[in-house]
Amino acid sequence: MGAHLVDGKFKSDKYAEVRAGLLPLSFTDPAAQSLIAEYSRRRRAGSHGSKEVDVEFADDVDEALRLAGYQPKPRPWLRSARTLLTQLLDTEEAAPCPEWAKTYVRAAIAALGDAEES
Repeated sequence: MGAHLVDGKFKSDKYAEVRAGLLPLSFTDPAAQSLIAEYSRRRRAGSHGSKEVDVEFADDVDEALRLAGYQPKPRPWLRSARTLLTQLLDTEEAAPCPEWAKTYVRAAIAALGDAEES
């Protein structure tokens, strides 16, 4: 362990041109595609650490994945979760909730991404 650590930062020996502290991932690598897709979902929802939402970035990453042939595996449970959260927002008239709660629910829906039907 530690063969890829230089001054406490990860350094790829395979991709020497990538500076220390960065992890090279390829849009065409099947093992990396789901990780890249997850990062895109987090950027879309603002749940990646900085809390900054960047929809344009996420859209471009998703399109690059699509062009690289990535096809996400169906996750029917996500569709159910999205449906429940959307219904929660729809019932807001009957049971008003604070704006922060609606923002949280919207972020949760975005974080779930587009679930494919099974």
